[in-house]
Amino acid sequence: MACRRGLRAFGAALALLAWPLAAPGAEALESRSLLWGAFDVGYASIARSYSVTPDIRQSKFAFALRGGFQIDPRLLVGVEFGGWTLQTDNGQDSANGEAIYTRFLVVQAYPLAHSAFFVRGGGGRVEYTNNRPGEGGASGSGGVLGIGYDFEVKRRDSEHTAFYVTPSLDYSAGSFSGATSPAGVVQDQRYRALSARIGLTFR
Repeated sequence: MACRRGLRAFGAALALLAWPLAAPGAEALESRSLLWGAFDVGYASIARSYSVTPDIRQSKFAFALRGGFQIDPRLLVGVEFGGWTLQTDNGQDSANGEAIYTRFLVVQAYPLAHSAFFVRGGGGRVEYTNNRPGEGGASGSGGVLGIGYDFEVKRRDSEHTAFYVTPSLDYSAGSFSGATSPAGVVQDQRYRALSARIGLTFR
């Protein structure tokens, strides 16, 4: 509940920041498409703390798929499905695989006039999965704050959608309770992740 209230407040703040700058002459963001979408991959530094066992820090693969609606060319809202692969699944051995997945509502705003620089924030559900014998997953909540820039690859016209190469940096944090890891140990976990990504955005 607190996460949803925080998300609404953050979205409202970004809307107030971005809306006055949405001038018709903002050439950097001329898209009038109703929809937007993005996919990116990268690497993350993840710190995890536990209620029983010692804390750990890892560098792991990061990914995200997001999309939604353009309220204005400088204000986007949508959903983000992302996460971090902690241990890669092995198709020949079902007892491998560990990851943290996120399902967030996000707001992305472009606060600087005539610039494709953006800030993004949101929050929602977090799911921890673990396929190793004697271990198990859990769910919880989390949030994300990030910055990035849309480098134009193809300008939008009457027949084509605009495409951008989008590097970004974001910080995410969350927690989940009752995960079984390592084997036989049930404990709460918290994570903090700093992720550097690059992706493709269409608007």
